[in-house]
Amino acid sequence: MIKITRITVDDVRFPTSEDSTGSDAIHSDPDYSSAYVTIFTSENNLKGYGMAFTLGKGNDIVAECAKNFFPLFANRFLHDPSLNPISTILYAFAQRYGRDWGLTNAASVMMILPVMILFIIFQKKFIEGLTQGGLKA
Repeated sequence: MIKITRITVDDVRFPTSEDSTGSDAIHSDPDYSSAYVTIFTSENNLKGYGMAFTLGKGNDIVAECAKNFFPLFANRFLHDPSLNPISTILYAFAQRYGRDWGLTNAASVMMILPVMILFIIFQKKFIEGLTQGGLKA
């Protein structure tokens, strides 16, 4: 069984603001950056790679968040069903000649319910952020 052994996160930055490469009306000094994640497994030739791009501001936060997720996956087997994304769990309700739509719909509601509750709680902040982003300086 293949096990996740360690995760490394690198904060990669490209100083593009020095010569204004990639700048526009909103981003006058963008430093394109990336949090580069490498997942190592017990099998030496099997690794996973991922990148999350930012404009430089907040890249250290993204990198730290990725580092903090490691305890959730440390020493877990790749074939562990609890590591599957939620969307693939819906396929468990498919049968050979059809689908149990009642169970599929109930599972879909259970998946979206936490997101809906958070939106309802923070909708005022969410809408404030949207309207502030649309205002011109």
